[in-house]
Amino acid sequence: MCVRSCPDLVPNYFGDPADRVCKPCRSNCNKCTGWNGCTECSNYNVTETQTKPDGSTVQVVVSKKLLNAEGICVQTCPSNSIDNSTFFMCHMCPVECTTCSEISSNCTACNLELGTSLYTYMNKATPPKQEGRCLKKCPNGYFSDTGICKMCDESCTACE
Repeated sequence: MCVRSCPDLVPNYFGDPADRVCKPCRSNCNKCTGWNGCTECSNYNVTETQTKPDGSTVQVVVSKKLLNAEGICVQTCPSNSIDNSTFFMCHMCPVECTTCSEISSNCTACNLELGTSLYTYMNKATPPKQEGRCLKKCPNGYFSDTGICKMCDESCTACE
C-alpha cells in the first residue's frame, strides 16, 4: 500500500521514497528516517560499576540508549565522541581530537596526523576553566610552558 508518511501511521517504520512503502527501522531504534537514520533509540540495560562514598563498589543495572553521529544506536560511544546521556546522544569530538571528555571541546588526545599537540590552558570564562585543546601553538594572550598554555599577564601586550 502506498502511503505519504510512515512514522505517524506505523511506529518503528520509515517511508522509503523509492518505492513508497513503509520499511522497518533497525531493531534497537524507536523512530527513524531510514535504515541508518535512527532519531530515537530503544532502551536497553547495561551493568555499570559505581563507587559508593565509602569507597566500595556496587554493580548497578542502568537503562541506556545512545545515538551516534551516524544515526545508529550504540551501547557506548566511540572513542572520538562523548556520552551525553541527557540527550541520549554521542557528541563527536572536534576533528583535531582523537578523544575528549566532559564537554566535546575538551580534548584529551590529539590527531597527530594534523600536526597538532595537546595543550591545556585556563580559558577566559568566568570562572576560568581548564580546557584541553589540540593546537599548533598557544592562542593569542597565552604562552607555552611544557605543554600548558598559560595566560599572559594582563599588563603585557605580547608574551612568549
